[in-house]
Amino acid sequence: MTFLKLLMPVRVGLVGTGYAAKLRADAFASDDRSDLIAVCGHSIESAIAFAKNYSAQAYASWTELIASDVDLVVIATVNRDHEAIARAALTAGKHTVVEYPLALNAAAAAELIDLAQAQQKLLHVEHIELLSGIHQTLVRELGQIGNPFYVRYASINPQRPAPAKWTYQPALFGFPFIGALSRIHRLTHVFGTIDSVACEARFWAVQSATPPVSARRYSASAADWWPKLSMAKAKRCGRQNDRSSSRAIAVP
Repeated sequence: MTFLKLLMPVRVGLVGTGYAAKLRADAFASDDRSDLIAVCGHSIESAIAFAKNYSAQAYASWTELIASDVDLVVIATVNRDHEAIARAALTAGKHTVVEYPLALNAAAAAELIDLAQAQQKLLHVEHIELLSGIHQTLVRELGQIGNPFYVRYASINPQRPAPAKWTYQPALFGFPFIGALSRIHRLTHVFGTIDSVACEARFWAVQSATPPVSARRYSASAADWWPKLSMAKAKRCGRQNDRSSSRAIAVP
């Protein structure tokens, strides 16, 4: 790579035209180190409408976008397509950033990690919490307090009252499970692998202020559920240390 190449902005291709894609596009547009030059969506019409806001080229498909002159492919589309697009981008020699989940099963995600290493290309699952100053400070200073016994995770942006509904379709999008895993990842990144899981789920009647209509408790060995989760990114990012025997408990 030449010195001149290092001075040039990273040429970015964005797959997706939805909410997450707009956040990424705005970030690239505000940073002189990047240049958003290519966009594709579910239709050429949506790509054209989105791309014109950033003076980017619209493409009819992600295969065409990957074949273009981009350095970095950012994947912000439906979950089921993450694996295929990431695999194609890495195979084509493109650096790749993908919204979580990396794939819909851990084995496929692990294959993508291996492919990125073989291609010597960046593969980053867009989990910005791990890059935050708060988390970095936690990682740096945790040793000062010894071996933690109890950890509580609380969102700095709670929604009260809770939203009336959660939109969740694993193959497409949705927060309640896939999104929550990224929060758990913050704990596994610091404390290591999980030995067991216990949780409680509560269900309310729709459009009702009445108390929960049912409650269930779950407890299982991590071996029962961890391999099923699309969290192979922990294999890449997780920092295993001598605190792996500690219990990290997340309380909603």
